[in-house]
Amino acid sequence: MSRALVTNDWRKLSKAARKERDPKKFVYLLKQLYDVVNEAEEKRSASREAKLRRAKRTRVERELEAA
Repeated sequence: MSRALVTNDWRKLSKAARKERDPKKFVYLLKQLYDVVNEAEEKRSASREAKLRRAKRTRVERELEAA
């Protein structure tokens, strides 16, 4: 690859992949896009789990105080 698009913005990667005519570059862009989307999903999932743990801990603390 002579010029690689290095970005963490899935929108730019998607746009570049749509315009790409070289099959090798197209596959490379798709792999980058896949990695970026998975990384973002992992971050969202971890954030969601942390919020749920905090909410559960708060609820348990309130129940203990009420008892």
